Amino acid sequence: MPVTVSRRLSRLAGEPHRDALAFARESIGRDIARRRRSARLSQAAVAARAGIRVETLSRLENGHSNPTVRTIRAILGALGG
Repeated sequence: MPVTVSRRLSRLAGEPHRDALAFARESIGRDIARRRRSARLSQAAVAARAGIRVETLSRLENGHSNPTVRTIRAILGALGG
């Protein structure tokens, strides 16, 4: 990741000691969870539609996993987006 992107993410994180990648991972997870709840879908329903395990979706929503682009696309497709 270029240094400028990392610095920008660190600034957005609001805490200089906070890892920029962790901030991005948590932001993606929060957005997925918000979209899922807005669609009134359970984690099990979204996971089944996306072809992933419920545990994987839970870890992503909680910011404990680094999602691949393929996984994010599958989840967004399952959410209708």
